[in-house]
Amino acid sequence: MGGLGEPHYGQVIKGMYYQTEAIILKNQDFKETDKLVTLLTREEGKMRAVAKGIKKPSSTLRGVTQPFCHCQLQISRGRELHIITQGRIISFYGSIREDFNRTLQAVYLMELLDKSLLEADPHPRLFDATLLVLQCLDSESYFPLLMRWFELALTG
Repeated sequence: MGGLGEPHYGQVIKGMYYQTEAIILKNQDFKETDKLVTLLTREEGKMRAVAKGIKKPSSTLRGVTQPFCHCQLQISRGRELHIITQGRIISFYGSIREDFNRTLQAVYLMELLDKSLLEADPHPRLFDATLLVLQCLDSESYFPLLMRWFELALTG
């Protein structure tokens, strides 16, 4: 990651491809075998991209595009929609997914971001705050006022 010869996050690779760190906000069906993925990136803000062929059993993008997954994506810029070409999970937050209340909190967090942010409007500090909340939800250090803190961070 960022070593010699390796592109760092947000760096353009061969023209229209670039790599970015992202948090998956949601995905929805799009065409027969594709999904439309809404994601939050540090450099680009909220954006939408198509994950082609993701509904096929052999797709390598299935795990990478799950909601509240923190990942590194390779994206091809499109005229209207970007296309996710490759991905690698940085953190899946499995403990959140095992607890119903924590899952509800994470879904609320993703919905709040999706409804509050405009596309292509970067908020690096909000990206970092989102990661912090997800890490706390995933660990034993979760406390109820965490979501109120995030709501305040979102407004300021």
